Amino acid sequence: MHGAVALRAALPIGPLDGHVPLAVGPPPGLVCDGLDRDDFGVEGDAVAQAESGLMSVTGAAGGPAVRLGVAIADIATGMFAFQGMLLALIARATTGRGQLVDVGLLDAATALLTYQASRYFATGEIPARAGNRHMSIAPYDTFDTADSVWVANGGDDTVTQIDRSSGEVVRTVGVGRRPLGIAVGLGAVWVTSYDDDTLTVLDSATGARSGPAIPVGHQPRGVAVAAGGIWVANAGDGTVTRLDARTATEIGSPTPVGRDPRDLAVRGSALWVAAAGDDQVVRIDARSGRPGRPIAVGDDPIGIAVGRRAVWTANYRDGTLSRIRLR
Repeated sequence: MHGAVALRAALPIGPLDGHVPLAVGPPPGLVCDGLDRDDFGVEGDAVAQAESGLMSVTGAAGGPAVRLGVAIADIATGMFAFQGMLLALIARATTGRGQLVDVGLLDAATALLTYQASRYFATGEIPARAGNRHMSIAPYDTFDTADSVWVANGGDDTVTQIDRSSGEVVRTVGVGRRPLGIAVGLGAVWVTSYDDDTLTVLDSATGARSGPAIPVGHQPRGVAVAAGGIWVANAGDGTVTRLDARTATEIGSPTPVGRDPRDLAVRGSALWVAAAGDDQVVRIDARSGRPGRPIAVGDDPIGIAVGRRAVWTANYRDGTLSRIRLR
């Protein structure tokens, strides 16, 4: 007999002769009415993580699915069961009847999908692994320097420096409103502020501001360091602004690249820009500032990266990656 069914048969939920009614629950993994009610025996935490889809959204972009570092299905099941038992105690005090609290590992793990599941139900797009990035909040990632990792916190208008060896927070620094881009290079941390149309420059060792915020284009998002210059993608006016890294002054006129440029990537003297509004990528010569012909990619490219042999874009609307082969 299934363990949960045996528990139900052994412990009736109504009043027991001479005893106070009980609030009981089956052992974790044994469920009466959950998603895995037809499975026999106790399934493992890793199995629940895999079947629920948690592993499918955990891990580096383009890498294999990864189990969470703790037994999250076990933990969540215990927490949900405890919450249910507390409610059962309230019900007993009100009605005089006991309750059966029925919680399964797969039920609990699936409930943790939260906004990933909501996104699928709203758009039909299957969520993909994105490493430390967030699919709808920016910036939400980690950025390496020689001895630190810098994290941009778009929700509270700050950036945080973390020591690479100890993992401890070194400092948190306030920047402009709604920082949506960050890059590290030339001894500085460069942070765009979407709501202020500015670029903030921080000393990468001390976190101190290197001067007042620098005006750039409208609604700046991505930022990159290339060929001794600083490049900013301005989502609001469809351009890329080039700044002299030493003087922080604009070089030439902004370069049109297409609607809603979101992200930048650099390899050598080439700057690659993902224009989400036009579903295209534009290559710019970082020395001369001259753009090349647009290259069509997937729907709504919001992220871009350059490897040794290819340029990759993450296409939000169709849940795909596009690959542009380098010669």
